[in-house]
Amino acid sequence: MQENKIIFTIEARDNVYLESMAGHLKLDNDDIYNAIEYMHAGLLKELKKVNIDYFELKNALTPQKQKREIAFVFDSEKTGSTIYGAKILNKIIPLLDKQTCNSVLVGDLIGDSKYSTIIRKAFFEFIEQEKDISYISHDLFFIVYLNNLSDLAFQSIREGLKNYAPYVGYFDLTFSSVFKHFLSSILVRGFVKNKNQIIAPDEETGKYNPTMFNFEKYGFQCNAIESLYYDIFLSYKIERPISLSEEDIRFSLNAVSTTVLTLSDFKLVIEEPKLQYLMTEKKDNFERAGLANMSIDELQDQIKSKLNTNYIFNLCFLPEYGTIKFNIMLETIHQASNKPMKLIVALEYVAKDKILRLITMF
Repeated sequence: MQENKIIFTIEARDNVYLESMAGHLKLDNDDIYNAIEYMHAGLLKELKKVNIDYFELKNALTPQKQKREIAFVFDSEKTGSTIYGAKILNKIIPLLDKQTCNSVLVGDLIGDSKYSTIIRKAFFEFIEQEKDISYISHDLFFIVYLNNLSDLAFQSIREGLKNYAPYVGYFDLTFSSVFKHFLSSILVRGFVKNKNQIIAPDEETGKYNPTMFNFEKYGFQCNAIESLYYDIFLSYKIERPISLSEEDIRFSLNAVSTTVLTLSDFKLVIEEPKLQYLMTEKKDNFERAGLANMSIDELQDQIKSKLNTNYIFNLCFLPEYGTIKFNIMLETIHQASNKPMKLIVALEYVAKDKILRLITMF
């Protein structure tokens, strides 16, 4: 029997490899499906060689509704070094929890000089300031982003950085904001941490450290994975609205199906028995999210609007049932606290009927 196919994420949003390959070689959907399957098999093979289970990486590669996303901010001038990124990361590495799985993204706070006033205003609007900040230019700040952080892990890193002179504060990117969207476009892949194992991209592969970071000094084992596989399958995508030109959803669907259609053309179906089941079994979640009194049409509109403005993840093909499904993340307002909250929505992709069928929300 054919095994279930699960791919947690496809990076075709900022990585143009799949789009370029498909265009240059004039590949159709069948060809792309086979190419992605071949590359994903190559990834699994490389991970197996260094004793890493792909399925343990799920929480680092997909959005998590009850964990935090934090971008720690550093004044690069205060490191006194031209290799300030390495200096800063080597300060953070010993603070990482060896029991968790996280993606780490890094980068300077770059941006066109003509937008410097706007960037400065947004910087001070969104930063949770921990120290006095000497703001000379936005590009002198270095960002280290981590996802899938518990409150305890987040506070532990904050505590460990409080006496580090370059550290000035953090941006909380747990929920959607214009500044989160901006940072999502400038941060680059750093590494994935799975407990005490580090995964970094390189052309040479195996159990060695291709980075400038002192992982081994702090009890981590570094493993190098083929850059192509890493970039496509191990790159966490910070959520942001998509543009019409992006091919990300197309290639994500093509990873699990040879029939790839535009999702905005699909009808979203919520069956009455399904809705009643969810309203009963997930009653607390629906009430907290303010969805308990919604009609089917209203709930369909909520989900469809999100579907048209973000990426899909946890891509799955179940051959036994001929089912293709994926998840999206829905943000709403907690009715009691008036603060944002998240719900994961699982949808079945029925290409022949142009239907997206709600499977569950939680």
